[in-house]
Amino acid sequence: MDSIPRSLSPTPHQKFKFSNEPTDYRLLQSFGERRDSCSLDDEDYITTISFDRTGDYLAVGDRAGRLIFFKYIVASETFNFEEDSVMLESNRSSCKPHNLKYKRISSLDFSPKASGKANPVEYEYLYDFQSHLKEFDYLKSEEIDQKINFVKWMHNNGSHMNVVSSNSKTIKLWRIREKFARRKKNSEDNGMLNSSPRVSLDYEPTYKHTLKQEFFKLHKYALNSISLTKNDEFMLTSDDLKIYLWSLNDCNKPYNVVNRTPFDMEELSEVITCSSLSKRNDNLFVFGTSKGMVNLVDTRIAGVCDKNCTEFKSKKIKEKETTFFSDILGSISSCEFSQEEDLIIAREYLNLKVWDIKNTKEPVSIVPIFEDVKGHLCKLYENEGIFDKFRISMSRKRKMVLTGTYNDSFHLVNLNTCENHQFRIMSNDEVTVQKMNNGKHGENENGGNGKKTPLNLKNKILQAEFHPNKNCFALACLNCLYVFGI
Repeated sequence: MDSIPRSLSPTPHQKFKFSNEPTDYRLLQSFGERRDSCSLDDEDYITTISFDRTGDYLAVGDRAGRLIFFKYIVASETFNFEEDSVMLESNRSSCKPHNLKYKRISSLDFSPKASGKANPVEYEYLYDFQSHLKEFDYLKSEEIDQKINFVKWMHNNGSHMNVVSSNSKTIKLWRIREKFARRKKNSEDNGMLNSSPRVSLDYEPTYKHTLKQEFFKLHKYALNSISLTKNDEFMLTSDDLKIYLWSLNDCNKPYNVVNRTPFDMEELSEVITCSSLSKRNDNLFVFGTSKGMVNLVDTRIAGVCDKNCTEFKSKKIKEKETTFFSDILGSISSCEFSQEEDLIIAREYLNLKVWDIKNTKEPVSIVPIFEDVKGHLCKLYENEGIFDKFRISMSRKRKMVLTGTYNDSFHLVNLNTCENHQFRIMSNDEVTVQKMNNGKHGENENGGNGKKTPLNLKNKILQAEFHPNKNCFALACLNCLYVFGI
C-alpha cells in the first residue's frame, strides 16, 4: 500500500462561551486526508455511514464500492494529540485500498479529571472489503455504479457482524466473522547456558466476510431508501414509484406495499423520495414525496397502502411566493420518527419541518436551515447540486436533529426550543459554531462577529448519524470521516 500522506498540524479547540446543549459537542476524531475539493468520481468519496445498534461498530461505504469498519475502544488516559497511519486491507486484488488517515484530536478539555465527564468516544480501524463492483444491466443497456448508497446493520450474533449494503440496484447481506489466527513468536531463556530460542504461539484476531444473500434486482428505478425492522424480520426498500417489504427469512417473496406508477407515465407528477420504518412498531413507516408530502402508513389497516395512508401536507404556497425552484426545494429528502414517535421530522432542501403525528394540516414548527444558499440556487441548479439529498438523524436520548449542508457545515436543531446551531469544520480541524436566526447567521459563539464567508458549494455534508446510546455522532464530508462527542 502507498504511504499515507503527512498529517495536518494539530489545533487546540477553544471552549465555547454558551452552555446550550448543542455547543457541548466537540470534534474528537477525524479520518482521511482533508482536501480543498473532491470530485464526485473520487473513489475515496464517502457516500454512507452507519452505527450498529449497540454503537460498538461504525461502517462506512464509499464511491469505490468498499465497506470500511471501525470499532469502539476505550479512550486512552493520555490526552495528547495523536495520529496514526491506517493500514487498510490490501491483500486482495479485488479490493482497492482506501487512503484513510487516522487522527485523534484531543486536549485537556476532555480530561475526565478536569471536566468530570467520561472519557471521549474513540474508534479505530477494524476491517474493510469490496462489497460491490460495477455491473451492466443488459436489459436496460445501462451501467450500475459500484457506489455504496446504504449500509444497514442487523443484530450481531456474538462476534459475527451482519450488514446489509446496497448500491443503486443490488442489495447484499454480509456476515463478517472474527477469527483468531495463530502466530509463532520466538523467545529466549535468559540466564541459561546454551539456551536456544523457544517458539510460542500467539493469537491475533482476523476477520472474514461471507456473502449470505444477494437480493434480486426488483426495483426498476434507483433505490432511495433502505430500513430494517427492529427484530430483523423485514426490510423496507423504496424507489421513485414503488415501496417493497421484504421478509429477510424468505427473500424471494417481497410484497409491494406502495405503488405510485400511473397508467400513463406522461401523467407522472410526483415520485417517492425517501422512506423510513418505525424503530418501535414494525407495522408503521413513513415516506416522503417530491411534492413535499409526508405519508404515514400502518400496514395493519391495509396491505396495499397506495391510498390507505395519512397525508401530512402544508397549505399551498401563494402564487406570488412561487418561483422556478419551488417544487424542487419542497421535495422531501429524508424523514424520520422521533424517539417517542409523537413527531415526524422531514428535511426539505432549505427547511426542517416537524409534524405532530395527530395534526396533518400544518407542521408544529418549521426551522430554516441555511437561508444563505438561496442566493446560489441558479448555480446549484446548473451543477445539479440542488438535487442533493441531505439526511437527518435523531438523537436517541435528547430531542436533537442532526443534518448537513454546504460549506463544510452541519446543523444541530433542538426540537424543544427550535434553536438551530451551525457547526463549520475548518481546514485545520478547528470547529466554529454560530447560532442561526431564521436560517441566517447570528451571534458567533466562538467570539467572531458573524460576518458572512464565501460559500463552498462543493464541500457538503450529506451523511450524518447519531450514536444509538452515547452523546456523540459521526458525519462525512468528501473523503473525510469525523466523530463529534461531549
